[in-house]
Amino acid sequence: MFRNKKFVSSSQIFFPVNNSSGKFFLRKDAQPWSLDFIIAVFLFMTVVVFYFKYASEQFDETALDFEELQMDSEAISDSLLTQGYPVDWNSSNVKRIGICDNGYAINQTKLEQFIALSSDYNLTRKLFGTRNQYYFFITNPEGGILAQAGVNGTSSMLASAERVVLYNNTLYRITVYAWKS
Repeated sequence: MFRNKKFVSSSQIFFPVNNSSGKFFLRKDAQPWSLDFIIAVFLFMTVVVFYFKYASEQFDETALDFEELQMDSEAISDSLLTQGYPVDWNSSNVKRIGICDNGYAINQTKLEQFIALSSDYNLTRKLFGTRNQYYFFITNPEGGILAQAGVNGTSSMLASAERVVLYNNTLYRITVYAWKS
C-alpha cells in the first residue's frame, strides 16, 4: 500500500499519515509550508509593529491639544476683528464680541465695552465659544499695551494668534494667547 512512497531525510518535518501500523511518514511537501509560515508570521509581526508605531504618532494627544488651542486663539482673534453681533452690541445684548468696524479699524466704544465685559471672564469665554483660558492685548508699534483682557497666566502649552489692526490711523497688533488650565 505504501510501497511507492519516497522517504526523505530526518531533517524534514514529520506529518502523520493515517495507516494501520500507526507510524509517521515524512512528506516532502511539508518543507515549503513551514518556510512559508515562518515568512508570513515575520511579515505579519512587522506590519503590526509598524502600524502601532504609526498610529501612536498620529493620535498623539498633545498634538491634538495644541491644535485645539491654536484653533481657539485664531477663532477669538477672528471674532475680535468683526463688528460683533448684533452690530451695535452692548453688555446686555451681546451674542458675539467684535471690536472692529470697516474691516480692521478698531471702534473705541466697542473696545471699551469689551474691556468692561471682560470683568466677567467666564461670560467672555462662553461668548468666544472656548473652554480654554485666553489672554488678549493690543500693542502699539513701540510695544506699549493699549488694552488687555482675559487672564494673564502661564502654561507649558501655549498657542497664539496675531492680527494687525488700525487704531487712530496707526497700525497696532492684536495678540491672543490660549492655553489649558
